[in-house]
Amino acid sequence: MTASEALVLIRGYASAGRITLTLHARERMIERGITFHDVRAGLAGAPGCSWQPERGSWRVDTFDRSSAALVVIVVLAGEEIVVTVF
Repeated sequence: MTASEALVLIRGYASAGRITLTLHARERMIERGITFHDVRAGLAGAPGCSWQPERGSWRVDTFDRSSAALVVIVVLAGEEIVVTVF
């Protein structure tokens, strides 16, 4: 899968709310004051993504709703995305 193809899926699944947060993601979000809506908006409007072969996941460098930098790690799993955030 190319980065362009993955980005289309990531944006679409995020727009549809098909996001599952890992426990790690939820913990980091609480620590950093990031909301689910920030993650969803960041993924739905993500400018790009890059493949991380060592992790088997996509790295999405994007922004939350207040324009703060947000890094979301995404695994495409069936018809949803599973994310962790930092």
